[in-house]
This record gives sequence, structure tokens and C-alpha cells, in this order.
Amino acid sequence: MKLIRSGCVLVLFFCAAIAVRAQEEVPKVEVFTGYSFNTFGNQDGLHGGTASVTFNVNRWFGLTADFSAGAQPFSGDRQVTFLFGPRVSKRWERATLFGHALFGAARTRVDFSSPLPDITDGSFSYALGGGLDIHAGRYFAIRAIQADYMYTKPFGSDRDSFRISTGVVFRFGSR
Repeated sequence: MKLIRSGCVLVLFFCAAIAVRAQEEVPKVEVFTGYSFNTFGNQDGLHGGTASVTFNVNRWFGLTADFSAGAQPFSGDRQVTFLFGPRVSKRWERATLFGHALFGAARTRVDFSSPLPDITDGSFSYALGGGLDIHAGRYFAIRAIQADYMYTKPFGSDRDSFRISTGVVFRFGSR
């Protein structure tokens, strides 16, 4: 009987150690960079890149700074966004599912492809969305998808769009 009790205590001890170890695997900082496509309210959309840095406060909550830039290949229209906000995550051993609400500014440039000058406008912007990271080791992950509803108000008119991104996540430190 003593042997069974000792065995049970030993198993519980190892289970607790594994749980604590799993909690320590949360990176302090995650840096994402990759390709993005933004519908931008026209047929061709904006092709470009996006980058973000997330500082994880704990296992499920982080603060994100997001930068994206895209251009329409034929018209020359461009948009750059600078967004900041909270991120919540559900972490598993091999993947992380996250959602975020980011707020900031967008800089939009419209190219008329004519003798008229280009016009540029700065406006409020936000992105609501989330994504899925597939862990490819302790220090890397593949962002399988990030999908965001984006709102901007260039030149005083509402513009709703969707941004899809994919790329690589670099993971630093541990919590």
C-alpha cells in the first residue's frame, strides 16, 4: 500500500513539473514578419508586407505593435498602417490561436497616373482579427494565417477592407 501511495505521489509530482515547464515555454516577445494582402475596396487590392512585435505579459495576454505597408501594383495606390493594442492567446504545445484589437493610424496615397499630383491623407484606423501560429521549434513558428477586418477613413470616407497575412514568427525569451 505504501508503495502505491509513493508511486501516486511521484506521478503527481512529475505531472506538476510538466505543467510548470509548459507554462515557462511562453515567449516574452514574438516578432512576426510576412506577406499581406489587403482588399482595400478595389479589385486588385494591396500587396505588401506586415510586421508586428508582441510583448507577452502572461500566458494569455500581450501587447502588440503592428506595422503594414501595401501597394496596388498597377495604379500605384499605397497604404501604410501603424496599429497598437491588446492580444489574447490560447496556447497549446504545437500551436497558438490568438485574437487582437488594434488601433492607430493609416497613411493612404492615391496615384492618379496623370499630370495631376498624387494626394495623401492620414486617418484613424483599426483592425479586429486573429490568427494561428504553428510552432516549428522553441524559437520559431509559422503564422499559418492572420485575418483582420480593417477600417480606415481616408479623405473623409469610410473604407472597410480585409487583410490576410502569412509569414514567420521569431520567439524570444520565456515567461
